[in-house]
Amino acid sequence: MDLLGGNPFIVLTFIAAPAVLTNACAVMSLTTSNRIARAVDRGRALVAELSKPEPMPVAKRQFRLREIEVAQRRAVHLIEAMASFQFACGGFAMTTVLALLGAALGFLGIRAVNIGALALVLLCQSLAVGGIVRGSTLLIRESRMAYSVLRQEADQMLDSFLPHG
Repeated sequence: MDLLGGNPFIVLTFIAAPAVLTNACAVMSLTTSNRIARAVDRGRALVAELSKPEPMPVAKRQFRLREIEVAQRRAVHLIEAMASFQFACGGFAMTTVLALLGAALGFLGIRAVNIGALALVLLCQSLAVGGIVRGSTLLIRESRMAYSVLRQEADQMLDSFLPHG
């Protein structure tokens, strides 16, 4: 059985796919780092607002304290997502190296090593894809948390402008 299907250029598939996915992980890491910065900025703004000497209504203060708790959980999700994307990026880089190594060994005719390299490529690639999926899932959770807080803020704003009674 010829693992290359008679076409040595099939190796490019094993190299190009991880390279494209490495780029995707890098972009996801970049956007996640921006989201971390926004979450940290929001947390600092809330702490600054609560630290002001002016009195704040109890309900508003409690809401802001809950917002700080949510901001902390959001930051944890984002940091975990960042770690997952970085793990995936490393996994795809390793996949590319293993694919190149496997291709070189394949041309030397070392069949057992070539099959082993292919198995490692598939394992690394599967783990890296798992990193993207985990990171994306964490980003979805974080987005839902952010949306929930924004929605509660909007509801409070609307309540303050609408006549009561």
